[in-house]
Amino acid sequence: MKTYTFGRHAIAASEVFLTTPLVYAMVNWKPVRPGHVLVVTHRCIPRLADATPAEVADLFATAREVGAVMETRAAALGLTLVVQDGAAAGQTVPHVHVHLIPRHVGDFARNDDVYDAVDAADLSTRQAEDVGAGGEEGKAANKDESAAAATATAAPAPAAAAKRRVDDEDDRQPRSAEDMATEAATLRPLFAHLSGEI
Repeated sequence: MKTYTFGRHAIAASEVFLTTPLVYAMVNWKPVRPGHVLVVTHRCIPRLADATPAEVADLFATAREVGAVMETRAAALGLTLVVQDGAAAGQTVPHVHVHLIPRHVGDFARNDDVYDAVDAADLSTRQAEDVGAGGEEGKAANKDESAAAATATAAPAPAAAAKRRVDDEDDRQPRSAEDMATEAATLRPLFAHLSGEI
């Protein structure tokens, strides 16, 4: 089975529901809202400016298509797209990607809390094996990646950190590989007309 990469992380093909020549779409390990998915470049590039014009076009065309389906499927009234371009912008996995989050009125106390929730759902702590390094080495690489992102950004003042925290009673648990594979399998037929072989 093919393996995809997301920064240093290996992503199983079972978690991918759409692929094009330049990007792929995957379910989220710890979604902020139901239907929260990612569109990721195949080429592991850290910044949007590193992408070719064709990659940028495919990234956002695919995000538009996936977003429309996910919004309808979630009976949502809107869609938040998030691109964190660089560690200073909150990017924790140095690989170009777009978060697509179906939204409903009142789903967050303050509408912009969605961005804090994206920050809190840090994929870099995922216990998946890294490409080329598994087990304890993979865990160490994940911590190194997370530490590098944290070092690149200034820590907020304690009062600001307390104000930003939106997951004090966070019931979002990391999902199992089986749960993610089930969701991806449900989504794949919705994108079969756009997708290559996964």
